[in-house]
Amino acid sequence: MDKKRIILSSLVFAVFFVIVLYLVLIGKSQGGKVEVGQSSVEVGQSSKDEFILYYGNGCPHCALVEDFIQKNNVLSKINLKEKEVYYNQKNAEELAEKAKICGMNTSAIGVPFLWDGKKCIVGDSPIIDFLKSKLSS
Repeated sequence: MDKKRIILSSLVFAVFFVIVLYLVLIGKSQGGKVEVGQSSVEVGQSSKDEFILYYGNGCPHCALVEDFIQKNNVLSKINLKEKEVYYNQKNAEELAEKAKICGMNTSAIGVPFLWDGKKCIVGDSPIIDFLKSKLSS
């Protein structure tokens, strides 16, 4: 009985892994661009109304983005989730996954980092410019 469970679990995991790998490869094959500083990476399909801002407590560039968010009441106008990555390993791993999707080097990811479901945007000025464009649309 235990052997059957192990085999079944392994099979389910393998199928799941193949599906995830397929989706990632399909997203990359649909073309894209990587946004670090002033450029961007578009990958796959996603809701354009959901954004995730990854930040680090104590990061001065993150503080500039947070100041813009507060002064412009961004959280009440657009669907933006904020996730701290310096002290939250789960959020840091999630950030690395997003960077991987964008084809970025995961050993040198910086914050602030914004994911809009199809683009990775890194840096305070590019993120603030992105948020400004979303607020005005």
